[in-house]
Amino acid sequence: MGTSAARGASCPECAFRSVRVHSRYQRCLSDAAVGGVETVICLRARRFYCGTPIARERRSPNRSRA
Repeated sequence: MGTSAARGASCPECAFRSVRVHSRYQRCLSDAAVGGVETVICLRARRFYCGTPIARERRSPNRSRA
């Protein structure tokens, strides 16, 4: 079984490296038995929170101030 435990990830908007976890989720994929052995692959993933002003501005909807 292979595992990876990166401490953080780079924001796709501003490239800032973040270690603040926003959420976690798990997905599993299973395949029919081949040769009598069922194959199951489970992926655990984390989403990271980026608090930089650049990323925050790009995520929020454009609101006009009147």
